[in-house]
Amino acid sequence: MPDSAGPGKTGGGPDLPEAISPAELEAMLDGIRVESVLGVGGMGVVYKAVQTRLERPVAIKVLPASSARPDLVEKFEAEARAMARLQHPNIVTIYDFGDAEGNFFIVMELVGGTTLHHAIHGGGVDTARALSVLGQVCEAVEFAHGQGTVHRDIKAENVLLGEDGVVKVTDFGLARLLATGLFERNVEKGVVHATPGYAAPEISVKGASVDHRADIYALGALFYEMLAKSPPPAAGEWVPPSRVSDTNPMYDAVILHAMRRDPAERYQSAAAFWAAVSQAGQSGSVRPAAKASRSAAPVRPASGGGPKPVPVSAAQRRMRARVAMSRRSGGSGAMLWWLAIGFLLVAGILVWKLSTGGSGREADPSRSGGSDDLETLMGFGDETSGGKQGPDG
Repeated sequence: MPDSAGPGKTGGGPDLPEAISPAELEAMLDGIRVESVLGVGGMGVVYKAVQTRLERPVAIKVLPASSARPDLVEKFEAEARAMARLQHPNIVTIYDFGDAEGNFFIVMELVGGTTLHHAIHGGGVDTARALSVLGQVCEAVEFAHGQGTVHRDIKAENVLLGEDGVVKVTDFGLARLLATGLFERNVEKGVVHATPGYAAPEISVKGASVDHRADIYALGALFYEMLAKSPPPAAGEWVPPSRVSDTNPMYDAVILHAMRRDPAERYQSAAAFWAAVSQAGQSGSVRPAAKASRSAAPVRPASGGGPKPVPVSAAQRRMRARVAMSRRSGGSGAMLWWLAIGFLLVAGILVWKLSTGGSGREADPSRSGGSDDLETLMGFGDETSGGKQGPDG
């Protein structure tokens, strides 16, 4: 929300409404205890209050009678109707709408915490927190688009960070302008309500068709500001966020894609944009070692994925073939070597047997049965000799 303002009549400048005191507002509203002024913005004054019957903390947005021009009243009512139609965990809930003595008011959910704008510029938002916030905002925007509503003013000031970690999108004051035709009439008159840096190019073009893809552009700008700690430039050279802050350069291409000048070249839904952000985070978590190698030109989305094969020269292929052949031949040589050793061993045994003679074994009773055991072991023993059990014995 805007910076807090104290009680009493508070003027925020020539373009800001004058805040009536909490006591005056409480006297106009039944069952409401008004505690303080939370902030003053171009579309009204926001108060912190309590619904006494329910003891429920609420925020009350008031368009004072002194600022209730017909065009602002129409926008204020459009915001109330748009928010009433959108029941989503990441969209601020509206409880009531009305007119008290010419002061139009919206009673809505009170979100404890701060705005994303204050978080970014009051200490910064790290990448993990930025992704958590962006994911919830994308869910809210995707839901709103599914209900036929274009927010048309997505920006850091309109994103509330709850103390419980839940993110809420608020301020749908421009959401219904596209449906009512008021926005087109404002373009015709040269009056455009938009935030520089967040506004899609077609918003300021007379007669241009503006649809939900203007919100996709703003989502890219929102992610840019969270990473770069400043909004994208409204004009001039587009500088990738990774050039101004220590962030994953893979996100640069995703943001650039979302902020294409031609709506047809952007992501066509908030869900598609978030899917691209998630994929970039998974595939590009390691930053390049040398920052000087980054190009100043806008980053283009990379085609394909995964590591590329390393090229192999003809000489390398020949060397690998020789090594493989050597390994194969080495294995065959070892086998032949062991076969030769076995053959020589058997031949030696046969020579030794023939040299001792067959009758010598029976004539010399002092000889042990070791030779007989060896012959049996090698398969040359007497198959009919007693005391030895053959395979079938």
